[in-house]
Amino acid sequence: MNESEILERIARIFARDGRYTKDLILGIGDDGAVISATDDPLVLTTDCAIEGIHFKREWSSLREIGAKVAAANLADVYAMGGVPKFLLVAAAIPKGASNEIFELAEGIAVEADLVGAQVIGGDLSSSEKIMITITAVGTTTKPIKRSGAKVGDVVVVTGLTGWSKAGLNLLQKGLTNSDKAISQFKKPNLPYSSAEKLAIVANSMCDVSDGLLAEANHIGKASSVTLEIDSELISKLAEFSEIATLGREISSDHWEWILSGGEDHQFLATVPANSDYEKHGAFKIGTVKAHGKTYVELVGRAMPNEVGFSHF
Repeated sequence: MNESEILERIARIFARDGRYTKDLILGIGDDGAVISATDDPLVLTTDCAIEGIHFKREWSSLREIGAKVAAANLADVYAMGGVPKFLLVAAAIPKGASNEIFELAEGIAVEADLVGAQVIGGDLSSSEKIMITITAVGTTTKPIKRSGAKVGDVVVVTGLTGWSKAGLNLLQKGLTNSDKAISQFKKPNLPYSSAEKLAIVANSMCDVSDGLLAEANHIGKASSVTLEIDSELISKLAEFSEIATLGREISSDHWEWILSGGEDHQFLATVPANSDYEKHGAFKIGTVKAHGKTYVELVGRAMPNEVGFSHF
């Protein structure tokens, strides 16, 4: 297939009447997409994924890879208190591998469909390895910043973290003890609805992409406070006993998965103590205190040597 034929097929994969199609003036097919102006502030975010660094072909299907990269972008919009509407996708694939871009596109489209977002343009090139960059466009009526945490807030999370890192450990060891963990690593199921509801009451929020403690540290530093994370409260979360059992089965530290593992994309937030955060799909794991020696403290366990993922 030549480039024009490839682009035409990609356009068909992404073609749909999405929730926000009424705001789309021009989509795929011109030099740029055109969307209607909005009275609400825009949220813009970009993530890239490179073969061998962010994913391995032997571990994940191309549909899973596409969906996972899309999910990372959608999560960032929700973490800002926004609602994602449109995506721009730039991808590079090896020459002669046109079918690969179609599978990637299908994964991206399926994930975008979960929230009613729509791919409206992008770029395509060739490279030795697969590279994907997605830009998400959303709107918000109240941007939620990392710097909004207040002393006395409750620290909450939308679900137990650690499953993605557990799945990675299983794949690294060539084990298959948990389909759930492996599935969550390949393509996490994000609590989009809970994030949208939690934004109503949150003072600060971010998605857990680099690790629970790492994200707590980001909020603490941005807000000049200390987030006190209580391991006992974490141990009361649903699925904790399941992930702890898995850790024992494969001689791995489940606490390291929970506290430092990334790519779960659960949502971490601080909310007023009198808010009805439980009705918004969130669970208490700590409190916000005046800034002490560090921006994050762990109660009930020693702080791990590494608190999350870093590219550098």
